[in-house]
Amino acid sequence: MAPKKIRFNHIGTYKNGHRYSYEDLLSNRRKRSSLITATEGFYVGRWRGHQYLQPSKYQLLRYPLQDRRVLPAANLALTYLGGGGGDSVQFWVQEPIGLKSLVRVNATATPMSRTYFLTLEGTDFNFYEAEVLVVFKGKMCRDPQNMIVKFVRPAIYYPEIDQELLREYDAPDELAYESSESDVEPDPSYFEAPKPVPPEREPTDDDDDDFTDASDEEGERDKDDDDDA
Repeated sequence: MAPKKIRFNHIGTYKNGHRYSYEDLLSNRRKRSSLITATEGFYVGRWRGHQYLQPSKYQLLRYPLQDRRVLPAANLALTYLGGGGGDSVQFWVQEPIGLKSLVRVNATATPMSRTYFLTLEGTDFNFYEAEVLVVFKGKMCRDPQNMIVKFVRPAIYYPEIDQELLREYDAPDELAYESSESDVEPDPSYFEAPKPVPPEREPTDDDDDDFTDASDEEGERDKDDDDDA
């Protein structure tokens, strides 16, 4: 079978009055790839999706902090810091550390799993980076038993990154993402609350006043006809 041809508009794309040629998109893709490699996936840059030639699948993206699998993965990673982990953990602390906040959530997804590159702030006010693999098993995807902590360590790429690296590979300020934006939509189920089922209401006398029996209407019409006759 012949390989599937990938079609692309070589004229380029327009966004906010700026034209991106094919060469621009390819160059920006290479810059973004170099940036991700240099930061080990913990910083994906400020590139927008329309500013670079995107790979066919499994690219590393920013995910919303509200993604429903992130909190269990982050909490699991921090328990490894407290001595609950295995040989893959690169850093150890004496006292247990809790999760104070999520700083960055990057991930690459396959049909059966998602690998998170998390930047966290602990309750000790220090920052940590963790790589966590989450295997999808239906509703059990948030179960820590389906998560593998590859490593957790003090943050290297937060709060500062080499400025020369950013100047060479990151998006310029006039084209950059806002820091609060993500590449994917948050999981709707994270925000959904179960809708309450209204209780069944007992019928009252007022309901009878609002309801007119069809037979009563017919009786009234017959009475009127008799009076006219």
